[in-house]
Amino acid sequence: MMDQIRRQFRRLTQPILWRLYKAYLARTRWFSYDGLSIKVAPSVFHPGLLFSTKILAKFALNLEQKGAKVLELGAGSGLISALMAREGFLVTASDINPVAVRSILETQKVNQLEMKVIESDLLEQIPLTTFQYILINPPYFPQVPTNDREKAFFCGADFEYFHRLFDTIGKYMAVESSIYMILSDDCAIETMQEISYKNNFQWKLVHEEKVWGETNFIYKIIQDNSPSSF
Repeated sequence: MMDQIRRQFRRLTQPILWRLYKAYLARTRWFSYDGLSIKVAPSVFHPGLLFSTKILAKFALNLEQKGAKVLELGAGSGLISALMAREGFLVTASDINPVAVRSILETQKVNQLEMKVIESDLLEQIPLTTFQYILINPPYFPQVPTNDREKAFFCGADFEYFHRLFDTIGKYMAVESSIYMILSDDCAIETMQEISYKNNFQWKLVHEEKVWGETNFIYKIIQDNSPSSF
């Protein structure tokens, strides 16, 4: 019952919070996190105001195989990419938003980090290679985005983002590769899973964290039929 009340409260307050969020990000801001300075330009998902980026970042930094190749797909501010690059992972950060890409490049320069930064609509401009880890904090609300800011939140009326993602991402994965995707209890997780199944992806919940009544889930996703791969 309490979870239902919290969800209803979030739905009622979302328009107000959305207006406040856009007003706060009307100009470029710098965000400090764990010794890094992160540039957050207007139209870019702010990692300090929303919890999912920091939850995924903490999880990702505990991944094994330092030095492994990592793709952060839809990197936004680039916080996760910057943290992992500092820890010695071989990082590629990509985003569809050219403003985000320019901001990540400046963050990279300010913090003296080694990583690749690519402007790409999903995987279209990413050279064909395989990554050990692919990290995704996706847009998941089923609505058509009308600008770059909304592309960080809306996945298309018919979940087009996830159809395109799972149709192509397997080419960038080896047998031992894993996708780690963070999703909220507010989104249609079962719909996304169904979309992925036609391309033989399997999901396993590996982390769950509740903040202010919202539960975030991190799933490990592989393209393999063997349960032992988990």
